Amino acid sequence: MEQVRLHTEIKIFYAGDKKSACFNYAVSEIIRLLTRIRVSCTASAFTSQKDTFQLRILWSNAKPQNNPSFLKKIHPDGFVLRVTQKEILLAAGTAKGLLNGVYDLAERLGFFFLHPGEDGEWPPFAGEAEPLRIGEFRMNPGFKFAGVIREPSNVKDYSMEEWLCFYAKLKFNALLYATRDYSACSAIARKLGLRLETGGHGLSALLPRRLFDENKELFRM
Repeated sequence: MEQVRLHTEIKIFYAGDKKSACFNYAVSEIIRLLTRIRVSCTASAFTSQKDTFQLRILWSNAKPQNNPSFLKKIHPDGFVLRVTQKEILLAAGTAKGLLNGVYDLAERLGFFFLHPGEDGEWPPFAGEAEPLRIGEFRMNPGFKFAGVIREPSNVKDYSMEEWLCFYAKLKFNALLYATRDYSACSAIARKLGLRLETGGHGLSALLPRRLFDENKELFRM
């Protein structure tokens, strides 16, 4: 099995919708994670094909190239990881797919995401990245939506943002979260590619309780 080690000095080229908070977060996360394992990064944008999000990690003088065949049969949250002797490519059709690819690559390099907060993010032993298997890996989620129900009263050990960032590392894309601070939660969720869902005890807001007294025939039970 042919492998390659990540160099300690690399160039990162990124392409995608610069207005997307999730895309910008994916770029910042790959830089942050690589910096944690003592990899020196320089980053710059390049132009890719429309509706494509890409990260290219190079340690040679090669130029990033476009290839429209990358994303055939890739689902919205899926991604392509290609590893060669000269570069690592992450490509996706959505910003969330690219963010998923960032965390997948981090795990292949030896990171473990054990619990929220930076103390729950374990880098490779001795800070040295694991070698990567050379090849192309096309990753699609098994379910369209994968998420968690979060009850704030039970998770006070970490902040809301730390928990949501942890869910993103687990590649969740949906969150049922009862919170009064919906605007702050919504902004963080948008950055992480999490779809906020509501439910549970919300029916009374849609069906006024007074109807039970005024129109009992509406309630068969």
